Amino acid sequence: MASSSEDARFRYCECGAAAIVSTAWTEENAGRRFFGCPNFWNGHPCNYFEWVDGPFSLRGRQVILEERKIIRCLHNVLEQRMREILQQEKTISQLDDELEWWRKQGKRTRFITLATVLVVGCLGSWGQTHRHM
Repeated sequence: MASSSEDARFRYCECGAAAIVSTAWTEENAGRRFFGCPNFWNGHPCNYFEWVDGPFSLRGRQVILEERKIIRCLHNVLEQRMREILQQEKTISQLDDELEWWRKQGKRTRFITLATVLVVGCLGSWGQTHRHM
């Protein structure tokens, strides 16, 4: 049995590939590291297996599993918050577009109001000058 992850660099499985260190998550071996064939995931492993760590105590395994559940829960909360943030960013973008539209409408309204005031003022002024003639 190897005593450190340093030894992982010097382990080779039966098919000649450099063994990789993985972590077991079964209830019996939660958190325990082992050497294994890197071809396990592509369906052609040589079945090389060797524990890196000795067995953990029952309490150690329980703590590891409890902490892993907490981490999963926090990860799920984080993912939910990220989805909420993305939705809020989308809403902000839509509101920015709407605000820009209203600003343009406001400029147009101010222009029309100013033009109307000028026309009414000119007509009123023109009417007064022509009445006295």
